[in-house]
Amino acid sequence: MVLPETFTHFARTAAEQLRWKAARPLVEDELLTHLCDQRDALMAGGMDEAAAAAESLRLTGDPYEIGTALDRVHRPKTPKLLFALAALIALAGLAFTALVSFRDYELSYFAVHQSVALLPGTAALLAAYFLDFTLLGRFALPLALVFHAALVLLSLLPLGGFWLFRYTYVSTHILLRGLPPLLPLMFAVLLYALRGRRGWGVFAAFVCLAVQCMFCLRVPCLLDLGFLFLCDSALLIFCARNGWFGLGKKLETLLTTLPLAADIVWVLVLGANWFARQLAIVLDPHSYIDGHGYQTVVLRELLQNAKFIGPGGVGPYSAQHLARWEGFGMVDLQAHALTLLVHRCGWLALIALVTLLTALLVLAFRRCRRQKSMLARLVSYSVLLSFTTQAAAYLCCDLTLIPISSGVAFPFFTFGIKTILLNMLQLGFLLSTLRVGSVVRDKDVAAGPVRPKRRLRVSFSWESA
Repeated sequence: MVLPETFTHFARTAAEQLRWKAARPLVEDELLTHLCDQRDALMAGGMDEAAAAAESLRLTGDPYEIGTALDRVHRPKTPKLLFALAALIALAGLAFTALVSFRDYELSYFAVHQSVALLPGTAALLAAYFLDFTLLGRFALPLALVFHAALVLLSLLPLGGFWLFRYTYVSTHILLRGLPPLLPLMFAVLLYALRGRRGWGVFAAFVCLAVQCMFCLRVPCLLDLGFLFLCDSALLIFCARNGWFGLGKKLETLLTTLPLAADIVWVLVLGANWFARQLAIVLDPHSYIDGHGYQTVVLRELLQNAKFIGPGGVGPYSAQHLARWEGFGMVDLQAHALTLLVHRCGWLALIALVTLLTALLVLAFRRCRRQKSMLARLVSYSVLLSFTTQAAAYLCCDLTLIPISSGVAFPFFTFGIKTILLNMLQLGFLLSTLRVGSVVRDKDVAAGPVRPKRRLRVSFSWESA
């Protein structure tokens, strides 16, 4: 049935009253659907089409009043509580670095780095928040292809580094070290670009997953590789469970879970000896005091002698370690900021920090579950998975539950310009999904803006109806 012109004028007039332009197409579609459903119901009762259309318009009401009422409902929702929680964690990290700088000369430059990192980090957060996350969806395929091609090229760089223009030495490890936290977000963008690609989409997803894993092996850090594999696998299974590739939910779930499970079994079988040795170090680090167990012993002594509130004591090995003139020796306490936090401020500081981040993640996850756009859910879930796995891995390292150096960061708290910048950029995209995700639909993201920027304002009266 042809849509009456009066319905189009009515919906457009009502939508024009909304100051939030992003919500206007959604309101128009909802009003047109309501008018058509009401007209069809009247026609089913025996009324002809023209009379049913006019009666439907009369029953709906005044378009200006409806538009004004909808304007009060459809507003960008600023997640103020999430902003406040993230700011508290970042300020806590800045205050801790300042406290450490006053006591240790070796750590004095961390306060400067943290202050400098928060400035571009805040700028990146606000830019991602106001630029709108739908830009990732409109340019999903070229963005994903360029990013993964860049990963391949970066993986070909020399292991140690290279000289640039004969005078500047570029460290490959430092250059590539900050990228892994960004990989889950780019994998989510790739999955959005592969929607409806059927078998080729599943194959391309596994190829890009392999590219990201090979890139992490070049850094190298096992924790980066582990956290990346968990995040990407969860996103891939989530898409398969929703039938994202067009092969059916059951078949896609089977095609994704079987290779991922095979990879996990293969790694566990080949690395059985390595895992057994790491477990032995965790259970009895003193037996390996001359090797890999020394770091675990020092960190564990600092934790065991910590107080609930206030600075703690040291043990025989940690006292010798902290008294070394050459710095921190075999244990880099910069990479174990949470252990240093517990040692200097007490367990209560760690509990408060973990509580703040947990509240941020839980609140954001509950709000992101209500998103109707698949792009919004993929972006938000990728950021939440990244933050969760980073925090869990860093916490396990600092609590000596796994005897390897932490390769990731505790979001917004730990030292490092690159990690703070990238994590705040991801937080900006997450908050952007909560700000405008309620009016975003996947078909609108894929097609882009199809309506003209300057719309004709229509004066509508009931006499003309």
